[in-house]
Amino acid sequence: MDIMRTGRGSDTAATPASLFPETLTAKLIAQAPSAPAGYTIPARTKSQHTCFGGLQDMEEFQPLPWLFYPSEEEDGDYILFDPSRSQIYKKNVPDLKGHKALSVSRDGWLLVVTDHKPFNWLFFLNLFTRERIYLPNRARFLNCLAFSAAPTSTSCLVVSFSQNRNRFLISTWTPGETEWTIHHYSRTPSSGRWSKCIFSNGLVYALSNCGFLGVFDPCNATWVVLPVKPWGCAVFCDIVATGKQVLMMEHDGNIFVMSAERGKKTTTGRCLN
Repeated sequence: MDIMRTGRGSDTAATPASLFPETLTAKLIAQAPSAPAGYTIPARTKSQHTCFGGLQDMEEFQPLPWLFYPSEEEDGDYILFDPSRSQIYKKNVPDLKGHKALSVSRDGWLLVVTDHKPFNWLFFLNLFTRERIYLPNRARFLNCLAFSAAPTSTSCLVVSFSQNRNRFLISTWTPGETEWTIHHYSRTPSSGRWSKCIFSNGLVYALSNCGFLGVFDPCNATWVVLPVKPWGCAVFCDIVATGKQVLMMEHDGNIFVMSAERGKKTTTGRCLN
């Protein structure tokens, strides 16, 4: 995924963890079961107060949604993006070199897909403890992945969308299982390819590259494509050819989708609820 360019190019410079803005560091620590050595909350500075307009005490800190995605500049470099302020920060994560798809939970865990042999092996990675939890292998044609909670939680459920010319599969897995549960559904070519998916309130919402929204209910194993598209086809159709980047995220039960074009500083977004 490309970096979402903003008008504040100076914020993209490599930033040591000890110099991260307090709100950013505090959010990362708040997401982790326990803060590891080396992740300390820096003292407030005048520049940070100026940038963020003053900060609340830690007891009153309310985490904001952040996006975490790969940088194109160097393997292992990742971007933390604050959509509320259009600011980005770079962080090198050696454990993620040579890997691709990421899905972030609220608990500091990433779902990682290997980009080298063995291809498409999946594992959870805790950014703070560096603990790994491997999943059973899946087919190579993964379109998107999502998970509901940290793999250490009893409510964790992983969902995989797989689609090719002949079939459409939704697979589910919970920690402790040795194989995936595969659900077969009829493929509707007019809906496009389901490339984005996310959990919200027990359901999985998927967005296609043609702008359709689908809903998967894991409890009942049902899949429905909603009759109304959130956007017109012109916005999402043929995302790759038009150079658009689409990001999908959930926060407090709300689903947000943002679209940006390469080389442009502006982004468009909408809450789907």
